[in-house]
Amino acid sequence: MRRLFDKKGGVDLQGVPPSRYRGIVYILRGVSGSGKSTFTKTLPKNRVVHSTDNYFYKGGKYRFDPRKLTFYHRKNFEAFVESLKKGKKIVVVDNTNLLCKFVAPYLEKAKEFNYRVVLVEFLPRGREYHIRKNVHNIPPRAISTQMKEFYQCLGKIEADKIIRKRIQPKLGRKSPPPLKRKKLKVRASNPHILRKNRREMF
Repeated sequence: MRRLFDKKGGVDLQGVPPSRYRGIVYILRGVSGSGKSTFTKTLPKNRVVHSTDNYFYKGGKYRFDPRKLTFYHRKNFEAFVESLKKGKKIVVVDNTNLLCKFVAPYLEKAKEFNYRVVLVEFLPRGREYHIRKNVHNIPPRAISTQMKEFYQCLGKIEADKIIRKRIQPKLGRKSPPPLKRKKLKVRASNPHILRKNRREMF
C-alpha cells in the first residue's frame, strides 16, 4: 500500500501509527493562504482537526472578532487535549502557529500523552501570493507580519519529524491544440486547365 510518508514511523493511508506511540499529532505551521487546510484533507479520514478559525464561523459565514481570539485559542487547545485523552489516532492542529510560544503548549501535551509529533511547515512564497490566496481577507500588513514571524521561529521547534513544504503554483490551463489546416479542394471547370497547372507546379 502506498504510504503517506516514509516507512520510519510514518502513517499509512489507513492511519495506523507506530506501535510505540498512542497516536500521531500533526502541527501545521504557515502564513495564511499556505494551503494548510488543503493539506489536511490529504490525511487519513479518521483524522480529528482542531482549528481556531472554525470558532469564528457563525451561520456558515466567517466573522472574525479580535476580542474573542484569545478565548477561542483557549477553546481550541482544550478541545485538542480532549482528543488526546480520548486516544484519537490522528489529531491535527490547523492554525498558523507562527511563533514558537503558540506551538509549545500543543507540543508539550502531545508528548505528555505519548503522541508522535509531526511538524509540517509551509514555506512562504511571497506577500502578494498570500494576499491573493488566503480565504479570510487578511490585510497586506498582517500578511507581512506573519511572514516575518514565520522565519523568526523557523528551525527552533523540535519534533519527532519535520516536513517543510514549498508551495507550488498551480499550472494554468493547457493551451489548446493547434488547429488542423483543412485541405482545399481545387475544382476546375475544365480538367485540361487543371492538368496544365499541376505540370507547371512541378
